[in-house]
Amino acid sequence: MQRTHLEWPFFDATHRALAADADRWAIGAVQRRNTEAEMRSPHGSGHRDDYVEANVDAICRRHVASLGAAGLLRHCVPARFGGASPRVDSRALCVMRETLAWHDGLADFAFAMQGLGAGPIALAAEGTEHPAAVWLEKVAQGRAIAAFALSEPDAGSDVVAMTTRAVRDGAGWRIDGCKTWISNGGIADFYCVFARTGDEPGSRGISAFVVPADAPGLTVAQRIEVERLRALEPERAARLRIEVPAHDLTDMGVEPLPRGADFEFVDEIFGGSIPRQYIPAVEKGIQDARTKGYLAGFPVVDFKVTLYDGSYHDVDSNELSFKTAGRIAFKKAMEQAKPTLLEPIMKVEITIPDEFAGAIMGDLNSRRGRIQGMDNKAGKTIVRAEAPMSEMLTYGVDLTSMTQGRGSFNMEMSHYDVVPAQIQEKIVAQHKVGKGEEVEVEE
Repeated sequence: MQRTHLEWPFFDATHRALAADADRWAIGAVQRRNTEAEMRSPHGSGHRDDYVEANVDAICRRHVASLGAAGLLRHCVPARFGGASPRVDSRALCVMRETLAWHDGLADFAFAMQGLGAGPIALAAEGTEHPAAVWLEKVAQGRAIAAFALSEPDAGSDVVAMTTRAVRDGAGWRIDGCKTWISNGGIADFYCVFARTGDEPGSRGISAFVVPADAPGLTVAQRIEVERLRALEPERAARLRIEVPAHDLTDMGVEPLPRGADFEFVDEIFGGSIPRQYIPAVEKGIQDARTKGYLAGFPVVDFKVTLYDGSYHDVDSNELSFKTAGRIAFKKAMEQAKPTLLEPIMKVEITIPDEFAGAIMGDLNSRRGRIQGMDNKAGKTIVRAEAPMSEMLTYGVDLTSMTQGRGSFNMEMSHYDVVPAQIQEKIVAQHKVGKGEEVEVEE
């Protein structure tokens, strides 16, 4: 197998070492499988694919356990949950998949499905305490097999045509629908199920649910055999009518506050719908979420939260679950509130020779500056303006260049103002690219 590309600057020594580790693991796994096939098949090595297809479930389970024991599945989850790096490294995933696929398609499949099933959980748990995160450590150790339930019989993988729905049912959710082509269906320990939770058009209003394999109502209705050139995992269809417990819920209202008011939390719980000892945890969850930010990672300010209802479970409820409930409620509120970015605006006073006044004012306009006034004193023009701080970071050097070193200025913080929509879209898009998220492009 040619690996000259691993010498590119895009990869480093850890990726090259990972490729070597994956190589060693795959060689051993394939040798073991081939030996078993020759020993157990009456037709010898020429019918290894027949042996694999007849024992695909057992081989897949063994691959997952063995990959976990070798530490290779650690690359599917963040370090907080036993992973190999603070965030999942896409380069490491590519190296692993390329190496495993070259040796054995089923080995690559087993690895890929662990990452695919764990991915939505890792995103939801980033920087927070999420109840579903208990599965991530098991995935990394090969102690739990993941499944990804997206496709449907009539819709295929087109999320726009998805019909599976999840609706509130008391203190939980009820998922009703049918999924097909579920890789690992029937042997998985948990399913990442996608369902509609809202009426928004297209791909909006879709949520992911982590459903244990023993959830009431989940049944694997049919095994779908598929002809292949090489034996891989046969897919399965699963009919879903699932109740997902969600004991610890909060209902809250969010409203804006005057600029500079920061944050206010109001407790209007009556009748014990949430025990008093858990209410500070709800506020803490909201505080953590707003500090982490909603738009481009910036903290959320100048809003009031009123907690007016909720639910709990006598046995299962705890401080962590209500902290998580507060964070989730905050996120849902932000999705409806249409928040905007604010930027610091600076008060600027510029002193220049009269002949440079036109050039300076034109430059301020290009920096989104607003002229507040002008004075003339002894052959000098004094320009007073307001401009975004982000546009003024190199102003000292630029002013020297424009005035041949004869201009001076002073600047101080004035206030915060709304970032123009076009610039805000670019900031948010750049933040998503930095986090490796998909960026929507409007045509």
